[in-house]
Amino acid sequence: MLDSVVLTTNQHCSRPHLTKVDGREIEIQTHHHESVNQYRENSSSTTLVREFHLVDVKHVEQLIVSREIEKFKPLRIALEMNSDVISGVYEGGLKVWECTNDLLEYLEKSCTQFDGLNVLDLGSGSGLLGMFALKKRASSVHFQDYNAEVLELVTIPNVMLNEHLNVMGTAKFFAGDWGSLSQILGSYDVILTSETIYNPENYLKLLEVFEKNLQKNGVIFIAAKYHYFGVGGDLTQFENLLQRNGRWTTSTCFCSNEGRLENKGYLGCAMGKARQAAKTEMEKLKLKDMSCLELLKEAAKIIYIVHDEVKDKHFEMELSWVGAVTEGRHQKVPQDVFTEVERYAKSALEEDSDSGNDDM
Repeated sequence: MLDSVVLTTNQHCSRPHLTKVDGREIEIQTHHHESVNQYRENSSSTTLVREFHLVDVKHVEQLIVSREIEKFKPLRIALEMNSDVISGVYEGGLKVWECTNDLLEYLEKSCTQFDGLNVLDLGSGSGLLGMFALKKRASSVHFQDYNAEVLELVTIPNVMLNEHLNVMGTAKFFAGDWGSLSQILGSYDVILTSETIYNPENYLKLLEVFEKNLQKNGVIFIAAKYHYFGVGGDLTQFENLLQRNGRWTTSTCFCSNEGRLENKGYLGCAMGKARQAAKTEMEKLKLKDMSCLELLKEAAKIIYIVHDEVKDKHFEMELSWVGAVTEGRHQKVPQDVFTEVERYAKSALEEDSDSGNDDM
């Protein structure tokens, strides 16, 4: 999967005032100091990532599962469902997402300056981006995550664990939906955000924070994948929204080829619990001799074949492609192509079923 970092600058224009509620600040309290002291005494509960000490996520997960505390319920549900994101319940804050590392690498290599600047780490999770800004002598860094419990169990301890960072008076923490936060967040020179455009339903709320909380001539660094399967967000869609908005200047400042299947020499691969069954079906095909459309049809057919109507939940199929037809960009397939592919897959599945019945 291609990752990309988009840089945007704010060009101020007026906008109708929207009133939101529910966002709140999470303050550092005594129990945070006690937890951090315990982590320092027991180093097995921490890990080192890019020279920053972080609370080990496995330890946090065990803590969540072992304690029947009501405020941990959203995270406990996500862990029980083995889900990275549950919209409106848990938004992935326990995980260090791939694009966070990409953005950190870019900021380091480009020698991006934070000295004396006010920074917002939006959708902070582990807080790595904000801690990097603190390390680079930012005047203040505010950390935001959808889940207050993520800030309590992960972000705040992580920031406090790194004693070389000047935390007191420079770091603040905010929880809540973006739509309820623009009124209580500050005004920032730089906004850092990673893997936050996965859900198109949140785009307008994200833009509201950008518009209301970025200073004139401020800069936003967005790290994102080209497409997010299962939730529908993609980089092109978000860039188009920024361009239609008319107040943003955007540019791509870094692309990563890491993770592209062709770099590894694969003709096909499968992931998930039905991957072995899917692999068996793929091995029947001459993949290197097939066109992109033919590959899409067979991929869709395999998805339907390995889906167990009894055991598996209802699913919605999403298809994307990259090649000459898309001028090398990874995009969702057009609706007419999707319809043709889905019709082929369902028809082929019915033919296989009828053939199986005739053999009995």
